[in-house]
Amino acid sequence: MTNHNKHNIITQSIYLRIVIISLFLLIPALFSCRSTKYVPEKQYLLKKVKIKCDNKDINKEELRDYLKQEPNRKLIGLFNFHLAVYNLSNTGKETKLKKWLKKVVGEEPVILDDYLVGKTKNQFNQYLKNKAYYNAIIKDSISYKKKKAVVHYDIKTNQPFIINKLNYSIKDFALDSIILSDTANSLLKKDVLFDVDILQNERKRITHKLNDEGFFTFSKDYINYIVDSSSNHNKLNVEVEVSKNIRKISEKFVVKESHNKYKINNIYIFSDFDPGRALKEGDVYYKSLDTTYYNGVYFIYHKKLKIKPSVIIQSNLIHKDDYYNLTDVEKTYKYLFSLNIFRIINISYKEIGADENNQQLLNCYIQLTPHTTQSYSVELEGTNTSGNVGAAGNINYKHNNLMKGAEIFDLKFKGALQFQQSVVESQTNQLMFNTVEFGTEAKIDIPKFLLPFKSEKFYMKYYPKTLLSLSYNYQKRPDYTRTIANFGFGYYWKSSKFIKQVVKPIEINFVKIPYITTEFDRLITGTYLENSYKNFFITEANYSFIYNTQSLKKHRDFVFFRANLESSGNFLYGIYDLFSEPKNIEGSYELLGLRFSQFVRADFDFRYYNVLNKNNTFVYRAYAGLGLPYGNSEVLPFIKQFYSGGANGIRAWQVRSLGPGSYEVPPLVIGGDTIGAYPNQSADFKLEANFEYRFDLFWILQGAFFVDAGNIWSVNQNDNREGALFKFNKFYKDIAIGTGLGLRFDFSFFLLRFDLGIKARDPIEPLNNGWILGHRKIKYDDWTFNIAIGFPF
Repeated sequence: MTNHNKHNIITQSIYLRIVIISLFLLIPALFSCRSTKYVPEKQYLLKKVKIKCDNKDINKEELRDYLKQEPNRKLIGLFNFHLAVYNLSNTGKETKLKKWLKKVVGEEPVILDDYLVGKTKNQFNQYLKNKAYYNAIIKDSISYKKKKAVVHYDIKTNQPFIINKLNYSIKDFALDSIILSDTANSLLKKDVLFDVDILQNERKRITHKLNDEGFFTFSKDYINYIVDSSSNHNKLNVEVEVSKNIRKISEKFVVKESHNKYKINNIYIFSDFDPGRALKEGDVYYKSLDTTYYNGVYFIYHKKLKIKPSVIIQSNLIHKDDYYNLTDVEKTYKYLFSLNIFRIINISYKEIGADENNQQLLNCYIQLTPHTTQSYSVELEGTNTSGNVGAAGNINYKHNNLMKGAEIFDLKFKGALQFQQSVVESQTNQLMFNTVEFGTEAKIDIPKFLLPFKSEKFYMKYYPKTLLSLSYNYQKRPDYTRTIANFGFGYYWKSSKFIKQVVKPIEINFVKIPYITTEFDRLITGTYLENSYKNFFITEANYSFIYNTQSLKKHRDFVFFRANLESSGNFLYGIYDLFSEPKNIEGSYELLGLRFSQFVRADFDFRYYNVLNKNNTFVYRAYAGLGLPYGNSEVLPFIKQFYSGGANGIRAWQVRSLGPGSYEVPPLVIGGDTIGAYPNQSADFKLEANFEYRFDLFWILQGAFFVDAGNIWSVNQNDNREGALFKFNKFYKDIAIGTGLGLRFDFSFFLLRFDLGIKARDPIEPLNNGWILGHRKIKYDDWTFNIAIGFPF
């Protein structure tokens, strides 16, 4: 028996074990019809809560947040899985396993409570009032069937209250012109809903505006609304009242006076503040610190200044003699945190009275607590690349302040052993691991925009950073040996809250294949893949645009979009062509003895995350990529070609085993023996779409159901693989479809994923238009088991 067959049997054994465990966990769901087994007499299991509303503007999901009683959770929206486990755990003799299942997995039946039904109705009524629907009518009712109850809430909102007229009553003349000149940005306008959230946000907006104008002590408590509803039953006249400052002069008396504007006096920056010592030692700690004055700022530190003052100064927008400005404070927090060397940042102010001109002054205190300067970590992990098992290890070193300029230096050493299927099984040499990989990577992140010219305006607006990287990777496979050396230089910045941009004007790759087996060379000779396994040199410039609306603090829908554009070889080709440099025998230019690649490449990745609730999410993904070689290249470099299948693609196929198009890899025959196909397919064009339903099960375990569809194609007419070319009139016939189930273990710091993919439609399947599911029995080759770290997308 070959090692490959042994490996398949091991993989199948693992799969069977997981299936058995999964079935054991899912069996209780089959007993959901007995969900009322432990419901007391004359009481009812809350089966469902139905909310009906005649107004589409009312968000039902927001209403559900006010439910005082919700039914038991359902798996995939259908089965009372956790309730079934609870019921099953209560049957028969109590054991440790049943106790654990009952406590960790199970969920007690939710018994209908009439009081909570009424309380929910009151909560709904208050919510609707806050949304301007003061005349809403809510009817609640309960339907019963076989010890189960369904609660119905029928909502009729009626007409909302809207703003008819808006007036301002500003008691403080110092604020009058500022507020009135900014009314164009007001959230309150004629015919706008009298919504409590809108009213509160307008108070915050005015307060922020005044804080930006120097009014340090002004707060939203000075803003009130006076409402007149006498004009019309649902139209309100609203007056925004802004009060004077109230200063307490004694226990019984206060005085109303104008709000003061504040200027910044002195700025004190604690560059290595220790909050533990400050709390414990008090004044003793502060007296032990040293002080340096630099560019109008006092730097306070312990023994030695560990970071260049200029680095902190460039991230600080709070300046001496400027009026207090809240936006500058917020940006300073943002810029200082973006240095990634401080774990705690605190900015505070202290009123110190007025100067000789009666100008109120503030001292500013910025306390910076740094991360550990140097750290290292060792990572050991098992790997499984679509059936190719192995082990890998990383040694990581990190320095958070390499040259005292907040430069972040990362150094990684990586080594891996893996079993890879060979073209010729004799190449395995009966070794458990036949693939060796090791490499190193060094990166330095510099908080400056390194350019041959100054760009102060751009820097202060976007705070860009420079990234330098250098890496080397060696991989010895059964069929060939490959080395890749890489150098990269580029910039990245956030141009808005949701947008990140990356520009790499220089990225260089040296790819060499010093060794290739005779058998593998025979397999690819004369094929389109032949040029992909030659030495080459890549000089490219690339740009990435990333849009991500995800908020880590909120369970809400979000969108992710990434566009990558690459161009390689144009500058070199132009120089060589300009000076009429000689070409090699293949008609191509070379640099340092290596043919350099010339191509353009683009890919687009769009994802929509539909968060149903904290336990259930729908994820939709669409991906498209295209690469075009030209000039000095006949084909795309192998590392730039697109492939499909694997743990992060169409999971019913092994990585690189799908496509291109309807091309079927022919078996290799050597000495009259059929060896088998080599799963290493790649091409110039890729389309892929994915859907995944993710749901929580229990403990750290999550589940998933997924559907993947797509393929890769060649657009180069020289590709001699039959069925590989993309054609508009038939590409839809080449779409492969896979489906399956997944289990994920969320350990907080990483997620371990198991996905079982099954082929639903295979473009090389000769019968039933390629359809497999529902048309024939599932064979061993129709499914793929994937193990991976992290979500696929």
